[in-house]
Order: sequence, then structure tokens, then C-alpha cells
Amino acid sequence: MKMSFKFIPQPMQSLLTLSIAAFISVGVQADPTKLPLATKKDLMGEYLGAFKINHDDDISKTTYSEGRIAYNPGRNSVYIDSNHKDDAIAEFAVPGALSKSNDVEDLPIAANMQSYRQVFPATNTGNTQKLDKIGGMYLIDGELFVQVYKTYDAGHDVTFTTAIVRDPNNLATSKVDGFFEMDGAARTAIYISPVPNEWQDLLGGPWIAGMGAGMSINSRFSEGPSLYTFDPAEVKSKTSGSISTNKHLDYPYNKALSTALYEGDGPGDWDQENKTGQNNLWNQLMNARYAFIIPNTRTYAVIGTAGGINSGAAYKGTNDLGYKCPGWCANDHDDYHTYYWLFDLNEILGADDTHDPLPYEYGVFDNRLMTYAESGVVGNIKGGSFDPVSGKLFLIKDHVGTLEPVVTVYQLNFTVAAAPNPPLAITAQKLP
Repeated sequence: MKMSFKFIPQPMQSLLTLSIAAFISVGVQADPTKLPLATKKDLMGEYLGAFKINHDDDISKTTYSEGRIAYNPGRNSVYIDSNHKDDAIAEFAVPGALSKSNDVEDLPIAANMQSYRQVFPATNTGNTQKLDKIGGMYLIDGELFVQVYKTYDAGHDVTFTTAIVRDPNNLATSKVDGFFEMDGAARTAIYISPVPNEWQDLLGGPWIAGMGAGMSINSRFSEGPSLYTFDPAEVKSKTSGSISTNKHLDYPYNKALSTALYEGDGPGDWDQENKTGQNNLWNQLMNARYAFIIPNTRTYAVIGTAGGINSGAAYKGTNDLGYKCPGWCANDHDDYHTYYWLFDLNEILGADDTHDPLPYEYGVFDNRLMTYAESGVVGNIKGGSFDPVSGKLFLIKDHVGTLEPVVTVYQLNFTVAAAPNPPLAITAQKLP
């Protein structure tokens, strides 16, 4: 999939507003490193509304899904994963009218277009590594790429990462190639997104795969948003095998994203519990759920979840309502948020190491349709899909209302402010 974007010089004292039609397929940006940076306003764009998915069939159901989504622009539909026990995928039509109501009961229900199909048993290799989770998905040149992983891989033995549904318009009968082995393993598991044409040479590939925490065994994942690029053409005619990548952003456990801002006592000491009360950059309750390059900018945008940014976090602690947490949780039951991080691609490409870059802007994204109970939050972001042609960003939330997934939709118009103000107000300090 090739995309061409044209940069229109930005006025010195005004905002630059671009529609998709103004730059799609009209030329190639000569020097993308001169493109402007985006802000939270650009990332959120215009909120169009939401819809919900409530479906069950003979194979699975939508309740208790992991919250993975891939948009199909050709059919104005979305592929959604199933109940987490079944590892299946179905297709649903995006409703013609969305709702901006904060009451989940008012949201339209997406009509089912294709019933669930279990993907793992259909692969060429078979599920010999006992994978049990669907990760990021994206429709690439008419084929559905599905990232996968295993919940608990203490031995780092799992090498399978990718299955390809060759004919996703016919889920029930499609050939499913894989499992493939993408370099980066679990660090590529949670999201896939397209690279704008002007960045492909510099980043070494037309597609991004990545993740940022959100699974067990810290040593196998990135403690901060990762960025790997790959080329699907490498496996166009293969049924299994390796997929090479270029690593640009990755944070090992002892070099977590917030490490640079805190002078701890040793490796891995990065204020993961937010004991300072000032670590709103990255702690144990932060996850990267979707990431993409905002077209016509040099911004790598990451959207995910955060907790404990105001009250701190604890492992198997007791929160303010007396709830004994089974794992990591915020000290206050309502201290959970959607979150975003914006990185400068120039800094990513110019860094000495892949764990060096810091975001120039970050914070709470959009907490609508989230509800809080004694045990914490439901309705936080679990995955996303960005369509560069329409400019629509789809974000999926888990267990909203009667436990069905809800999809929120944003229209990005690529209004780029002249000078984003980095909120990196915290400075390096000794942990208490």
C-alpha cells in the first residue's frame, strides 16, 4: 500500500488546516524532517460519536473480548476479536449514524456481516506454541494481518507473531497463512499502522508494528511504546517463515520510558509505582494500545491507558475503597485514564539508542464512556485502527455497559499548530 502526501508550507502566525483530499496522491514530500509537529488537538480531531458491538454465534461472542479492531474502508466495516477464550474474528458494519451520547444504551449496534471464525487452528503451522491472544490487526492490500502472542511466556520461547487471513471478505473459507515470526517477537504484538510514503525510506518500511507493556513477563516487552517497521511484500507468497523488521523505538525493563527522568538506585529503578507523585510519563499501569504517524507531520502518536498518575500504584495493594487488588492497581479506584504520547520522528531517527527518545507532549486523552467501580475502571482503550484516506481514527473500549465493546470514532483534519508546548515539567530526582 503506497500513500503520497504533499506538505503545504505552514503560515508563520496561523494554523494550517488540511483536508485529506488536499494531499492524498498529489506528490511526495521532499524532506519529511521539515514537517511540523502535531498536538493533542490534532490527534483528537473532531469526535464523530460511537457505536457498540453485541453479537454471539455458534463460535463465540463479543463479551469479554480483548478489544482488537481493524477498519475495512472498502466495506465501511470493522473486524473485531471475540471473547478472549476463543481467539476468533468477525466483521461488523459501521452504523450509518453514530451517537455522541455518554449513555451506552443510546449507542447504535453494529450489524454483523460475517460470523466468528477461529484463526489459530486454521494456520499452516498450527498453534504448536499454544498462543492464546489476538493482538493488533490491520487490513493490508486486501489481506488481514493479525498479530498474536501468548499470555504467559516466562521462557521467552514463543517466536510466532503473525497470521495472515488472505481473503478477509470470506472469513469462513479463507486461507490463513502463518504463523510467521516477526523480528521483535512480543514487542510487535499490539498494533499495526501504515507509514506515510514520505517516511518509508527513512524508517525502512511501509508498515509499523509495536506495543508498550500490557502483558505478563516484563523482560519480553517494551516499557514504553515501541516502533518496528516491516514490509508485507516479504511474505506475500509465503505460508510461514520470518518477517524482518527495523527497530526504531524500544524500552527494555531497565531502560523504561521514565528512566531518564529519575535517578534511581539501580537498573529498573524508574519510579514504577509513582512514589514521587510526579511520574505521569510511564509507570506500571501505563500501556500503549495503538500508534501511528499523523499524516503531513513528523509526529508518532501513541494512544493507550494510564493509572496511578494522581494517587500512585501498588502491586496487590488495597485501594481507597478497600478493594484488594489481584495485581497492579491505582491507589484510588478512579485514577485511571485514556492517555497519549507524541514523539518527534526526527528525535527517534537521530537517537543514539532506541530507548533514548522522550515524548514532546503527553497526558490524558479522552475519558468519555469510562465508568468506575470498587475494582477499578471499565471502558478503557484496548486497540485502534487509523484510515489515512478518510482520516478516521477508530478506538475500541472494553466491557462497556453490559460488557460489550464500544468503538469511538474521531475525524482527524490535520490542523497543525506552529509550536507544541512540551509538558515535560518534571526533572530528574532521587526516588524516596
